[in-house]
Amino acid sequence: MGKFDGVLLVSDFDNTILNTELPRRTGCPIPPISQRNVEALRYFMDNGGRFAVATGRALPAFRMFAEQVPMNAPAVVCNGGALYDFKTERYLETMELPETIRPQGQDVLDRFPTAAVEAYHMDNVIHAVRPNEYTRQHEHVTHAGVQLGVAHQQLGDLGMVTAAGVAWQECRRLLLLGCHRSGCQRKRQCEFQYISSVAGNQS
Repeated sequence: MGKFDGVLLVSDFDNTILNTELPRRTGCPIPPISQRNVEALRYFMDNGGRFAVATGRALPAFRMFAEQVPMNAPAVVCNGGALYDFKTERYLETMELPETIRPQGQDVLDRFPTAAVEAYHMDNVIHAVRPNEYTRQHEHVTHAGVQLGVAHQQLGDLGMVTAAGVAWQECRRLLLLGCHRSGCQRKRQCEFQYISSVAGNQS
């Protein structure tokens, strides 16, 4: 019997386990994960605790960091869009976005000409429409490749961005990035997220 038997601890990743805010804003190198935190997590698990990460990142954006974080429970990825078991390398649960989300996302893009969209697909690839500076920042902090294309100017293009014929129903998360203020000097990141929850709701 361990002192943490029956306890499940779930933590965010960015700016909780790993400080990524400064690298995102400045382009400086990603710092290492705190060894003190790693040791604390191992102690927790060695004494019966179960630990997992819950992150908004897509699987390819978290995979390379997952090896550095001790976990003994499935991770939540895509902001709740999927549950992934790194031990067996498979999805345990997935929730795809409904077709009705596409026109809503397109409406945001139409209203904000400088906004970009990242779509997280079942093929474990991040697709970008109208990439902007925030897309580049995400690439820097995640080290995950984003599939770009000059033809990807509308959300309707996402149905045919891969050779495998990615369907819209295979999209787990739609993330629109940009600033809603004209001439904003702070370049604040504004996110419009349309995500299917476990209950099938959208938030």
